[in-house]
Amino acid sequence: MPTRVDLFGRMLRRLAALGLMLGTMPAIAHSEPLFSPYASAPGLRRNVRPIDACPPTPAAIVNLTAQSGYVPGKWNEPVPELVAAFEAATRPLHSYLSRLVSFANVSTQLNGAARTATRDCAIRWMTDWAQQGALLGELSVPVGQYERRSAVEVLSEVYLQLYAGEREPPLPPEPVARWMHAMAYHLMEEYRENALEKNNHFYYAGLAAVAAGTVLKDRALYAWGVHRFEAGLKDVTAAGDLPLELKRGGVALYYHAFSARVLVQTAMFMQANGGRPFEIQNGALPRLVHNVLAGLADPGVFENKTGQKQKAMTKAAQNTLGWLEIYYNMTKDPQAEPWIRSLRPFISVWLGGNVSNLFGRELPAGPGATSPLFEQNAATRGGQ
Repeated sequence: MPTRVDLFGRMLRRLAALGLMLGTMPAIAHSEPLFSPYASAPGLRRNVRPIDACPPTPAAIVNLTAQSGYVPGKWNEPVPELVAAFEAATRPLHSYLSRLVSFANVSTQLNGAARTATRDCAIRWMTDWAQQGALLGELSVPVGQYERRSAVEVLSEVYLQLYAGEREPPLPPEPVARWMHAMAYHLMEEYRENALEKNNHFYYAGLAAVAAGTVLKDRALYAWGVHRFEAGLKDVTAAGDLPLELKRGGVALYYHAFSARVLVQTAMFMQANGGRPFEIQNGALPRLVHNVLAGLADPGVFENKTGQKQKAMTKAAQNTLGWLEIYYNMTKDPQAEPWIRSLRPFISVWLGGNVSNLFGRELPAGPGATSPLFEQNAATRGGQ
């Protein structure tokens, strides 16, 4: 018998398909509020300078035909020519998102007219892309779709940061709301329940849906994302492993850390709305987090499971461990403290920017931590 979430999904897919065929989305049905996780983010505040006059919005990216920087199935073997092509194809989108995140980060630490001006600038940038149908044209499968999914999540985080301190931010302007609605509802088609294998990409789709659902006050979209989160936690074994991510061999630890990232970010939204995400499946999410931290301290933990040496983590990859700030803010788990002490500040577009400023708490004195896998070189985000 179909579950309530299944029925929601079917209804939403029909509405989205109808809207796309007609060239417009149906009216958005808003339900009771969903609360922002940025309402009470503690923040290790820093002095910031307001942005100068709002710069012109860059040209919208409507079509995106990026391809992976890796040979299919060989996640540990980037091909330089493919990585370069991926970065060239995605650079305009990533630049746009990065600048929006910088606006949002600055706005969280301003007051009065300066904050309003920064917020207005960011919303103007979003409105300009919305009116041009950005990312709603031809997208390559699956990488172009991955990029739209990431954009939905980042744009949602940006919007909520613009109203940091408010439990119930207002709805976005109508063009932005319809644009985000259209992009988010593509997730229903791209991540179907009948897929044979639901790995970290499904967890990320859940995060994007929960984040966008919160912005749009859309309970159905939010519920679909929570379902993806709960299904992901069912994948976590008693040892804290994700079997599909172990199949990635030499990058299994990296993909466990990535999975933890999107699940922890989703948990942030759920906890803000009264959920108890860390209790689900007998504490599956803390098990996964502890397994990742054990692997960072001793890569042999994952090498014994996969039979392969684990790949070193670039500085950019280390920054994505900023989800530990979010995790610690919610749990006060002392196992996270040494890593935060050593790696703070964490700055990553894919976590909403300076996550240490946004969610970092003061830590008690204690030791730091490091990993034999950490590289010191800064690096860009490699292929998908």
